[in-house]
Amino acid sequence: MQNANVQTHQIGHVIRVGRGWADVTINRSVRRVSTRPDLLVKAGCYLKIINEQGVALLSSEKIRSTELLQ
Repeated sequence: MQNANVQTHQIGHVIRVGRGWADVTINRSVRRVSTRPDLLVKAGCYLKIINEQGVALLSSEKIRSTELLQ
Protein backbone atom coordinates (compact mmCIF):
# COMPACT_ATOMS: atom_id res chain seq x y z
CA MET A 1 0.00 0.00 0.00
CA GLN A 2 1.43 3.38 -1.02
CA ASN A 3 1.25 6.54 1.00
CA ALA A 4 -1.12 9.04 -0.66
CA ASN A 5 0.96 11.98 0.63
CA VAL A 6 4.10 11.01 -1.31
CA GLN A 7 4.75 13.40 -4.19
CA THR A 8 6.86 12.53 -7.18
CA HIS A 9 8.10 15.10 -9.64
CA GLN A 10 10.20 15.24 -12.77
CA ILE A 11 11.75 18.22 -14.50
CA GLY A 12 11.82 18.26 -18.28
CA HIS A 13 13.01 20.52 -21.08
CA VAL A 14 10.31 21.58 -23.57
CA ILE A 15 11.23 20.85 -27.19
CA ARG A 16 7.85 21.25 -29.00
CA VAL A 17 4.55 22.90 -28.14
CA GLY A 18 1.07 22.51 -29.56
CA ARG A 19 -2.43 23.49 -28.54
CA GLY A 20 -2.92 21.89 -25.13
CA TRP A 21 0.28 19.79 -25.15
CA ALA A 22 4.06 19.99 -24.94
CA ASP A 23 6.78 17.48 -25.79
CA VAL A 24 9.30 17.33 -22.95
CA THR A 25 12.63 15.51 -22.70
CA ILE A 26 13.16 13.68 -19.42
CA ASN A 27 16.20 11.42 -18.98
CA ARG A 28 16.86 11.31 -22.74
CA SER A 29 13.32 10.26 -23.63
CA VAL A 30 10.55 12.40 -25.12
CA ARG A 31 7.21 12.56 -23.36
CA ARG A 32 4.03 14.42 -24.27
CA VAL A 33 2.23 16.18 -21.44
CA SER A 34 -1.06 18.06 -21.37
CA THR A 35 -0.90 21.78 -20.61
CA ARG A 36 -3.48 24.32 -19.57
CA PRO A 37 -4.37 27.08 -22.05
CA ASP A 38 -3.55 29.80 -19.51
CA LEU A 39 0.01 28.50 -19.01
CA LEU A 40 2.46 30.18 -21.40
CA VAL A 41 4.71 27.31 -22.43
CA LYS A 42 7.41 27.89 -25.05
CA ALA A 43 10.08 25.65 -26.52
CA GLY A 44 13.23 25.95 -24.43
CA CYS A 45 11.54 26.42 -21.06
CA TYR A 46 11.36 23.83 -18.28
CA LEU A 47 8.31 22.08 -16.84
CA LYS A 48 7.92 20.34 -13.52
CA ILE A 49 5.54 17.36 -13.75
CA ILE A 50 3.99 16.57 -10.39
CA ASN A 51 2.43 13.15 -9.63
CA GLU A 52 1.78 12.53 -13.34
CA GLN A 53 -1.15 14.96 -13.07
CA GLY A 54 0.01 18.55 -12.57
CA VAL A 55 2.35 20.71 -14.59
CA ALA A 56 4.22 23.80 -13.38
CA LEU A 57 6.35 26.18 -15.42
CA LEU A 58 9.79 26.73 -13.88
CA SER A 59 11.83 29.91 -14.12
CA SER A 60 15.45 29.77 -15.23
CA GLU A 61 16.56 30.80 -11.70
CA LYS A 62 14.89 27.70 -10.25
CA ILE A 63 16.63 25.47 -12.81
CA ARG A 64 20.06 26.91 -11.97
CA SER A 65 19.51 26.43 -8.22
CA THR A 66 18.30 22.85 -8.80
CA GLU A 67 21.38 22.04 -10.91
CA LEU A 68 23.66 23.45 -8.23
CA LEU A 69 22.10 21.22 -5.58
CA GLN A 70 22.72 18.02 -7.56
